[in-house]
Amino acid sequence: YTKYTLDRETSLTNRFRTGEAPIIIADYTTYCELVASAPDIKGLWGFTRVPGTIRDDGSIDHATASGGTATIMMSGCKDKDAAWQFMKWWVSADTQSAYGLELEGIMGEAARYPTANKEAFASLPWLVSEYNALYGQMEDLKGIPQVPGGYFSWRNVRNAFYKTVISKTMEPREALTEYVRYINEEINYKRKEFNLPVMDE
Repeated sequence: YTKYTLDRETSLTNRFRTGEAPIIIADYTTYCELVASAPDIKGLWGFTRVPGTIRDDGSIDHATASGGTATIMMSGCKDKDAAWQFMKWWVSADTQSAYGLELEGIMGEAARYPTANKEAFASLPWLVSEYNALYGQMEDLKGIPQVPGGYFSWRNVRNAFYKTVISKTMEPREALTEYVRYINEEINYKRKEFNLPVMDE
């Protein structure tokens, strides 16, 4: 970004639409963005699984990192049974499917709901080829191992990026050295909280 003046931000959908980026790797909600923002290229593009690497046995590894959000109940919740019943209802296949179909019925294909419930996902109006590509990729998702305090890692890598590229107030090595210290401090703090061994301070 500093040496080759790469764009810090860009519109993937615009670049794909104009052909500047003929191939993009993005999560499948990008499909919704393209349906809404690029009707002029409808039928001229499609999607498939992420390109993979060949394993020793000759099969192809299409693994990608997964992420998501969660439904949680706070420890101070007054009616835990009712909250639990609601949570089970909300993430059920029937509810997720009904919500996704109603949302798309009202707002159109661009509002296709990215449910994590596989049964509900299968009920959404995907073309067979789209469903097969997406479901195949879902089978290859890998969770990113987490550590106590790990949320500080990406936050501070971003902070180092901003200091180096956006505000240009630090050199890359200096920024990373400083923010790695903050990351390690938070991880040590959390490891102490959970009575886990800590790094030497």
